[in-house]
Amino acid sequence: MRKIVSTALAIGSGAAIGLGSALTYLGSAGLSAVPDNPNWTEADVSTETAALPYALGHYLLEGVMPPPNSLRQFTISRDEEGNTLRGDCVFVLEGYISTARWWTVAATNRNGTVLNAQSVLSAGQALASADGRLKISFSSSPVAGNWIKVPSSSYSLAITLHDATDEEESLKLPNIRRGNC
Repeated sequence: MRKIVSTALAIGSGAAIGLGSALTYLGSAGLSAVPDNPNWTEADVSTETAALPYALGHYLLEGVMPPPNSLRQFTISRDEEGNTLRGDCVFVLEGYISTARWWTVAATNRNGTVLNAQSVLSAGQALASADGRLKISFSSSPVAGNWIKVPSSSYSLAITLHDATDEEESLKLPNIRRGNC
C-alpha cells in the first residue's frame, strides 16, 4: 500500500510540475525583445520558429485566435525609464510607426485584451505632423490631440502592424515617456 501511495504521489507531483512549467512557458512563448527597442516585445507566430506550438498555445490559452503571419504585434508595459504604464499618469508615445498599410495602437490589460472602444487608435484616425511623426497621449482623463483612454490601474500598449512592409533591420518603434502624474 505504501508503494502505491508513493508512486501516486510521485506521478501527481510530476504532472503538477510539468503542467506548471508548461503554463509558465506558454505565458512567454513566442515573445522576443525587438532589436534596438528592448522595451518592446514582439509576438512571433511565424512558421520558422521552433516555439510555434507554444506561441499558438499562448493565444489559445487566453481564448483568442492567434494573429495571421502577415500581422506583427508589439507590446510594452513600461516607459523608456522603466516606469510601469498606469492611468494615474499621462504617458506619451512619440515617434514614427512603421510603414505598414494599416496599424493600430491599443491599451490592453496584461493578457492582451483591448480594454474598450476608446482604448484604440488606428492609422485612419490619428493626426500626424507633416513629416509623419505621431504623438499619442494615454490617460484616464481626456487630453488634447491624439488620446487613448486607459484605466486608472496598470495596463500595456500594443502596436499592431497589418501587412507590415518593414524588414527587421529597418523597424523603429516610437518612444514612450511619462508626463504629468
